[in-house]
Amino acid sequence: MSTNQLLRCARHPNEEAPMMCGDCGSQMCTICMTLTGEGPRCPDCMAAINNGFAPGNRGQDRQVVEGVILPAGTDATRQDAAREAYFATEPVATYCARHPNVETMLRCGRCDTPICPRCMVHSGVGIRCPDCAANPQRTIGIQAERAAAAARGKRPPQENTGFRNYWSKGQAYQKVYARHYILAILAGLATAITLGLVWGFLLDATRIAGRLPRGGFQGALETNQVWVAQIIGSIQSSIHLIPEIILGALVGEAIARATRNRVGPGLQIIAGLSVAAGILVSVMTVGARIFSTVNGGFPPFDRLLTVSFNTIGQQLGGNGLGILIFWVIGIAFAVFKLKR
Repeated sequence: MSTNQLLRCARHPNEEAPMMCGDCGSQMCTICMTLTGEGPRCPDCMAAINNGFAPGNRGQDRQVVEGVILPAGTDATRQDAAREAYFATEPVATYCARHPNVETMLRCGRCDTPICPRCMVHSGVGIRCPDCAANPQRTIGIQAERAAAAARGKRPPQENTGFRNYWSKGQAYQKVYARHYILAILAGLATAITLGLVWGFLLDATRIAGRLPRGGFQGALETNQVWVAQIIGSIQSSIHLIPEIILGALVGEAIARATRNRVGPGLQIIAGLSVAAGILVSVMTVGARIFSTVNGGFPPFDRLLTVSFNTIGQQLGGNGLGILIFWVIGIAFAVFKLKR
């Protein structure tokens, strides 16, 4: 145990006195400490400093120190009166957000959270709480304006925006909590499923299936091979790249809006999985359309799910490398939207 831990504050006997006044050298606790430009000062030295800046009124028997009328007399008398006025006008106690038992008058210069000397972090622009120190914010140009607007929950300025700046839009690096992950999952899946259904209905499902006679899938329901081949043919004969980009960009934007522009690897994983879910929904949709065109009615869900996974598996196995690249591009748009 160090010597500082054994010392107790003279004004607060229950508090340790790890701080030393830079003027008189007396030990004090964090409650008594006043942080000045020249270092910490005790209440006595602060009273003397305040008294020294008080305007003197010659020919009168009173002086004013910070709005308190002090009697005339020796310096010691005025210093005692100033000290009593200091404690009498002491503000309402504020306690550190991380150390509830520690009274403090310090606040984070960015989020205004009460902090104490035990948890404050010195930075180039003032003191910060641990959260703000671990997540610095851009402070130059339009990026700073966007980050500041996002931190206040407002719409960022529209200057210098657009598709060409999609990857460099300013983000406020804030801590991501469990509720933000839940919101990201709900927003990402809802957007991906909706767009997947729309995309599945836009894919060309009649160009190949229309050539088969009604009832031509009766044998395919046993092996699923013909069904998978029809889905792959429909996917490869449709337009790509633009739908994947739209899916990835809108999923990333939905998650960003739901979490108030928070970023991080966890949100990136959710965005990528959401886009993959949207692709699966589009494959299932076009598969159901093919089945309905040939046989009529909706196919068994378990068979439809199996056929859709087999279709995606064949794409991953190299049967449709070009389509796979387009899918990766769509996932990349969502992931990089939430990149730090």
